[in-house]
Amino acid sequence: MGIKKFRTAFSTYTSNDKDIIGEGANGILYKTKDEEDKEYAIKCLQKGLSSSKKKRFKNELFFC
Repeated sequence: MGIKKFRTAFSTYTSNDKDIIGEGANGILYKTKDEEDKEYAIKCLQKGLSSSKKKRFKNELFFC
């Protein structure tokens, strides 16, 4: 699929299909780099998640 760009309020990140760290029921986790070449992980949630799965994701954020 080529290079993917993720834009957030903080930066723009790039990744590609070989940079997939993991894939689960809620979405895909990508290894990405910002404009300064620093590495991050970005989780892209699937559309139409149930409220219980959204709650689980929010709980994950508190552990970071």
